[in-house]
Amino acid sequence: KPSDVVNNAMLDALIDRRRLMTVSDTGGDVAAVSSSGRGLVLGAADQPIRVLDANTGKAIGSPIAVKGRGTAAMSMDGRRVVAETSVGNLQAWDVDTGQSVGAPIRSFASLIATSPDGRFVATSDFEGDELGIWNVETGRPTTGNQVAAKMGAPATSLAFDQDGKRLATGFEDGTVQLWD
Repeated sequence: KPSDVVNNAMLDALIDRRRLMTVSDTGGDVAAVSSSGRGLVLGAADQPIRVLDANTGKAIGSPIAVKGRGTAAMSMDGRRVVAETSVGNLQAWDVDTGQSVGAPIRSFASLIATSPDGRFVATSDFEGDELGIWNVETGRPTTGNQVAAKMGAPATSLAFDQDGKRLATGFEDGTVQLWD
């Protein structure tokens, strides 16, 4: 499947084949890797969200006092985590302090991605074909509408480019759409 090829290529890019790190007792409900590959976000429905250094496996900052639910993302600089707190609600946190940042984002998101600086969040809804872009500080959509665009098909992946000016959405058939 084309999406498996893309997912495997992304995993290969993140893995240093000289070292294998095993993380245990995570519960497995939330997992995300910063786009730089330096931070790893872990959590479970009955545990706070934790951020680990992907090179050492050691905790970074304070545990985030919310139970992980299912979708999470980490900014490229590793300073912010955005995660689902309850159905239809997302929140950003400062990794160092474990404190919430900005306002809650009201979005039924199945996929999320953070801009490199952690100021914006992209979401794809549970149906997968509606794209939203949110301001983390205000919790409001950047376009004035919850739906920034209809993608025409369910997205399987979201990612901002390194400067945060473009967003890529990937689809099961292997196509990618770029959004300015």
